[in-house]
Amino acid sequence: MKAPTILACVSLVANAALGYLYWQRTFPAADSLPAHRASEAGVATKTGQAAGAASTPDRAAGATTSIPPVLDAPLAAALKSGDPKALVAALRHDGFPEKFIRDMVIWELGDTTKEKRYALLRAAIDRPFWRTESRAENLAWEKALDDLDAKNLPETKDVFSGAIPPLPQLTLAHRRLGFLPEDKIERVADLDNDYAAIARNAATSGGNNPESLALLEREKRADLAKILTPEELELYDLNLSPSALALRRKMTAFQPTEAEFRAMYDVRSVADAKTGAGAIGTPVSPAQRAADQSALNEQYRAILGDARFAEFQRGQDIGYRAAVEIVNHFNLPADNAAATYALQQSTQQRAQAIMQAAADPTAARTATQALVNETNAALTKLLGAPGADAYRQTGGIWLRALQSFGAGVPTIVRRPTGG
Repeated sequence: MKAPTILACVSLVANAALGYLYWQRTFPAADSLPAHRASEAGVATKTGQAAGAASTPDRAAGATTSIPPVLDAPLAAALKSGDPKALVAALRHDGFPEKFIRDMVIWELGDTTKEKRYALLRAAIDRPFWRTESRAENLAWEKALDDLDAKNLPETKDVFSGAIPPLPQLTLAHRRLGFLPEDKIERVADLDNDYAAIARNAATSGGNNPESLALLEREKRADLAKILTPEELELYDLNLSPSALALRRKMTAFQPTEAEFRAMYDVRSVADAKTGAGAIGTPVSPAQRAADQSALNEQYRAILGDARFAEFQRGQDIGYRAAVEIVNHFNLPADNAAATYALQQSTQQRAQAIMQAAADPTAARTATQALVNETNAALTKLLGAPGADAYRQTGGIWLRALQSFGAGVPTIVRRPTGG
């Protein structure tokens, strides 16, 4: 036998033996092993204690549990063989729980796919309703799942003949509805799916007018109230209502506290109910939409205060959101995103002043090009060369417009007339 194989077998024997002792200490022996195997292994039963067995305290129950002085022959042989399939068979023969068998084999093969996948899903489920995730965080989460798919999973499946003992199931319904009690998740998921199907059918048949959709929403609400308590229904709204989803989309670069989100959601949901926002076919003129948003913003300002409201407004800017993503991606100081936004604001103000003061278009373009060069240099200092380039391509449409103007390329940026 080659040295690496010997070392592998020694490691397998040592780890399995340690795991065996751990299991014996953790699980009450008489309850976990079949009666005939308990007798063979020298484990104490309810009617007596096997001779020659050592006795140790049971940490969970305060009772005593016996540990066999030696492993039985089939298990010892499986450990020495270094064959994970033989280890599975021997552990099952000795009555070990499937979870323990799975964990032992996954440990030896180095495949933590299932455990890490569970942790990733659990983290997504546990995200509170007032916290938002950036695009970079979502991409990192998806990449972590993809990486797990390629990590030793085929070998582990082979050991268990394609059927790895499962962990507690966490489905997409759990991720979407994980804030609800376990026994209500599937019921609410089924109800959501049913009403979504009804809405799709109505849309294809031309029955998606505002009145029909409002009636459908009232019926769904009544059915939800039959399943959920008032507190659970409130959580459903805070997580999944159209008003909550729309508000959360505005907060990808602004992290509110729970109290701030709840208060902003309250005024947003009232405003949406009044204006019929989100209802298909509801006509809203641009002037009315602007007036409604202005009124809503004043309520947000009253909730947040001037300083926090300014942060919220900044979070709506595409340039700032791009800067936040880039700063996170390149592990730059968080303050650099705010500094990039401040640079954008000052550059745009200076460009406006140039266009108003220049004697002729040529002078305006020359001064604008000098300002663009200065801004690009400052941007590179804040974001680095790769980050600055990414910013210009994503959130820097304003800078590209100034660049085009300075170079004499036709652009939507025009010198103001009058005043």
